[in-house]
Amino acid sequence: MDQNTMLILGVVKIINPKTKETKLIEASGFDVLGFFFPFLRYLFDGQFSRAALTFLVMCTVIGWPIMSWLTGFNFKKNRLKSYLSSGWEVAVEKSAA
Repeated sequence: MDQNTMLILGVVKIINPKTKETKLIEASGFDVLGFFFPFLRYLFDGQFSRAALTFLVMCTVIGWPIMSWLTGFNFKKNRLKSYLSSGWEVAVEKSAA
């Protein structure tokens, strides 16, 4: 899959420079599991501080629907940011010119 197709589909290829492990991460779109289980989705992805904050906001009267929508639409972007902040890099393929 070339890089233009990946960008259209909202998929980003990232690489860990230390271990050379690569992953394809969806960076856009709606996350159904994040909508129905907001704080659990962050918890099982390893974003513990975001999971705790989401849980605390969900304990308020109007917190559940707000956090459900926010997590549903922002989980994939937040997961990519989490990988990038922990040292992963976006893989850039060199073109044969």
